[in-house]
Amino acid sequence: MEKIIDDLAKLCMKHKVTVATAESCTGGNIARSITQRAGSSWYFKGGIVSYCDEAKIHVLGVHPDTIEEHTAESRLTAMSMAGNAIEKFNTDYGVSTTGFAGPEPSKDGLFVWISVQGPNRCNKLKIVFETTDRLLNIETATIAAIEELIKMIDYDNEANV
Repeated sequence: MEKIIDDLAKLCMKHKVTVATAESCTGGNIARSITQRAGSSWYFKGGIVSYCDEAKIHVLGVHPDTIEEHTAESRLTAMSMAGNAIEKFNTDYGVSTTGFAGPEPSKDGLFVWISVQGPNRCNKLKIVFETTDRLLNIETATIAAIEELIKMIDYDNEANV
């Protein structure tokens, strides 16, 4: 984990980009991981843990129809969360997670939707967990989200150098 956090820090500093998070099933673990590195305030502007539907709607700004029609754990909710994190914190990139980390599965199983949004695009990734180990699933989702964020920042900025 330490290496990918260092990679994210170097990339953000090199390209002078900022990041915000909007987390549900990871419960703030992405923000915690990023802020463990000294100096992260230069590129990490903040995060919102929107664990319940009301927080997703009233704090983060997800439209109630999105949750009602597609569920709070959907791809569209994750996309809205990432975009709204960018707006709320005035950052270049937003990363979000929503889903079911366990140990009890939803009717659709244990999974997380990760959305990473930047100035030019929005990537979505669904991970289906093979274990009911909640802490392991949260850590897996955290690493995957940060890796997707790194890929997007790197692609966006290296392609335009």
